[in-house]
Amino acid sequence: SSGINAEYGGWKELDVGGIVCFEHLNLEVPDILISKTFYMEGMGFALDPFSTAPFARLYWYNVGFQQFHIGWRPDKKPQVIDGHIGIIVPNIEFTLKRLNKVSHLLKDTKFKFELVKQDEKASYLPIPIKGLSYIEVTCPWGNVFHVYENNEHIDFRGGLGMPYVQFNCPVNSVDDISEFYKHHLGALTVVEKSEHGNLVRIIAGVKQQIIYLERENVPTEKDWGYHFAIYISNFSGTYKKVREAKLENNLPPDTFETALKDRQFRFDKIQWNGKLIAILEHEVKSMHHFNYMRPLTNLHSSESIFRFQ
Repeated sequence: SSGINAEYGGWKELDVGGIVCFEHLNLEVPDILISKTFYMEGMGFALDPFSTAPFARLYWYNVGFQQFHIGWRPDKKPQVIDGHIGIIVPNIEFTLKRLNKVSHLLKDTKFKFELVKQDEKASYLPIPIKGLSYIEVTCPWGNVFHVYENNEHIDFRGGLGMPYVQFNCPVNSVDDISEFYKHHLGALTVVEKSEHGNLVRIIAGVKQQIIYLERENVPTEKDWGYHFAIYISNFSGTYKKVREAKLENNLPPDTFETALKDRQFRFDKIQWNGKLIAILEHEVKSMHHFNYMRPLTNLHSSESIFRFQ
């Protein structure tokens, strides 16, 4: 029927592929207290109790079933992704109020935000709906967020989370990136010529995607420093392919014994047919990992820091 064959719809929308969940994005900043003001007070994300040990140098901020891992590195430059991050919240009016309340606390940083009303371009969301309003937020160090309100069309699990992260990539690379993720991680991918440019969507869980968008003058050999974590269904097969392809640039390769003990491994080179496309660290976890589907404490955007769900 027409419903089954509809673009971005039908049975294929229910497929996931080898990447079953995008768990967290890890960034380093020079001031951990400012990160608390922005992520918790401003954005309304809960500080995970597992990361609140005395003198902790890494804070985890929960957003639905996903997290931001923010590391404290006072001696280094802040890490800023070349792209932007998509966020779903239950109510953007509440988020606007929270952002307004912290404006004076972040006035000497790069922090800013604005409401983009009924953007006629298709969104970057997994279902690219047109005419959505969103808040464009720049964090104190320059990372950009597009904050959308959950609705019946988006229907994001729990109404709160990180549906996508968008990275810029070199021109004429999305086809190779698509093949890389399909071969090494068993991922489902969609290559598009969109209003934003040529891009590839890597399916990374239920209504979650990693998006690569072609842009001019994107360096291929720059190590961006930040990393993200994903869960995969075929741990042993993916490990074997990654090791055989020698996808470690600045990382020591994880031995089989280490990967088995930790139930995870890492690689940081995206390359296909001998061509290096990007250096971006992937933390790859088994579904048998200790943190898989761990219940996370969340803070509703309409609540103060003293009321959690």
